[in-house]
Amino acid sequence: RHPLSRTLMLALLLLLTPAVVTAGDTLNFLAIGDWGPDPNSTTEIAVANGMGAIAKELNAEFVALLGDNFYTHGIQSDEFSSRFHDTFESVFSAESLQKIPFYAIAGNHDHKGNVSAQIEYTKHSDRWTYPQPWYSVKHQFGERSIEIFFIDTVILAGSSESEQGEISGVGLTGYDLPGPENGQLASMQIKWLIDGLRGSKADYILVGGHYPIYSIGSHGNTPLLEMMLNPFLKKYGAHYMCGHDHDMLHIDRGTGVQYILTGAGGDGCCYDAKHLKDIPKDAIKFAAVGKDGSAYQKMPLPLLGGFTSFQLTAESMKVIFHAHDGTELYRTQEIPRRKANDLQDLADDDLDSYFATFDL
Repeated sequence: RHPLSRTLMLALLLLLTPAVVTAGDTLNFLAIGDWGPDPNSTTEIAVANGMGAIAKELNAEFVALLGDNFYTHGIQSDEFSSRFHDTFESVFSAESLQKIPFYAIAGNHDHKGNVSAQIEYTKHSDRWTYPQPWYSVKHQFGERSIEIFFIDTVILAGSSESEQGEISGVGLTGYDLPGPENGQLASMQIKWLIDGLRGSKADYILVGGHYPIYSIGSHGNTPLLEMMLNPFLKKYGAHYMCGHDHDMLHIDRGTGVQYILTGAGGDGCCYDAKHLKDIPKDAIKFAAVGKDGSAYQKMPLPLLGGFTSFQLTAESMKVIFHAHDGTELYRTQEIPRRKANDLQDLADDDLDSYFATFDL
């Protein structure tokens, strides 16, 4: 693994002020994870073509890339690697995807290579946007706004790669993750996230990472992230989107937080539902898992992969799950915008207890 450079460490202390981008009275964007297989993948190309069609239909403002951007060992050289062209620039070639940002964050496979190269590539692309290891972006539309906090869950929960993981073929499950390798980096990131959530005035907040908090797929739940993130997602009216399991899931545990897993972006679909019993049945609102995506519920066509679109209005948001060709598979209920009067802050003594729990 290539360590974060000293320059990037310093950049962590100079957290960028997110740009406010004015749009219309609605805002639409797309999200995928686990999308970057070796070049010439027919699955990734199929998903990218479907995304192009839906981006045109919705006039999408941006795309969220939720990790495992480059299989199988990340970027092995620097920001001039041919993988950026072969796996990203030349694949997402639809006209509707040419002039919008692709906001990226790292996954476990990216950490097997040079994550710094992915960050540096931001300087060489009109679309690729990965300014630092974690960051937030804010988009304004009409009188409303959305803020997305992109986090590196490998820094928070540890690497899923190990000898045991290589034998299983999918890495360690979420239950077996070892915790942060660098406690200082993990502490910096989680404190940044808490401060950002506490201070955000956005009408909609999403946190985007690679590892799931909840999943019925091969990797299962990630208890460490559940303990780290859930208190703040709930308190500040935020929702969570992720990848890692090569499935598509909508999970609602009844707390107000919606969990969107969109990990079928190009490296195959779908993982088996090995952890189906770990999630209450009434919390599983949609699941594309197993052979052709139909192991839990019947899909209208055999899935090569898929992606999600997020569609926001002044009062609510909905998430649409799409097959590789853009076919709609499922849509969530209307998810209301957060209202400041409904939110409760955490007391400082609660925060002290929280950090003591994780020794941060």
